[in-house]
Order: sequence, then C-alpha cells, then structure tokens
Amino acid sequence: MNKLGKQLEPNSRKEYRSFDSLTQTMMDTLSIARNLSEAGVDWKQAQAHAAVIARAVEQQHGDVATKEFVRSELNALRGELSSEISTVEARLLRWMVGLIFTAISIVIAAQILIP
Repeated sequence: MNKLGKQLEPNSRKEYRSFDSLTQTMMDTLSIARNLSEAGVDWKQAQAHAAVIARAVEQQHGDVATKEFVRSELNALRGELSSEISTVEARLLRWMVGLIFTAISIVIAAQILIP
C-alpha cells in the first residue's frame, strides 16, 4: 500500500518508490521548517523560509527528469530517426535509379545518333 492507502500494482511499486525518493531528494520543506522551528525560529517564519528555499531550488534546477522519462524519450527519438532515415534512403534510391536510367538512355541515344 502506498501513503494514500491505495493498493499498488506489482509493476508500479518500483516506479512509485523512485518517484517518492525523487521528491524526498528534491526538497523536504516540512523537515526544513521543523529544523528551523527547533532552532528557535517562529513556526510561520520557518514555513515561509522553507517555501522560499524550495522555490529557489526549483528555479535553480527547473524540471528534473527521471531515468525512465529520458529513456522513453530516447526510444521515441530513435523511432522517429529510424523512420526519417528510411524515408531518405527510399528517396535516394529513386534518384539513383532515375539517374542510372537517364545515363543509359543518353549512351544509347549517342550510339544511335553518332555513326
């Protein structure tokens, strides 16, 4: 079961854990606020400080991509690139066949016209 009390699928357990550890690594504002409060800072001020710190970290680092996201994007790009390469190969082959046919036609015509 996850923190919300919902049953997890067997395959989703790994993804949930990686997302949970990512959010814990990113910023634990409650922990920051508690530490500040224990150090003598007023609770409301501690919460405000933690929010400012979290905002600053988020602005500094922007969106964080997980390995799974990067891998899926790379696989999608590989598929697109493969289809583009296939398209270019087909167009190149048509041009080559056309040029070969044209060259052969010119040679035949030159042999007929030039005695």
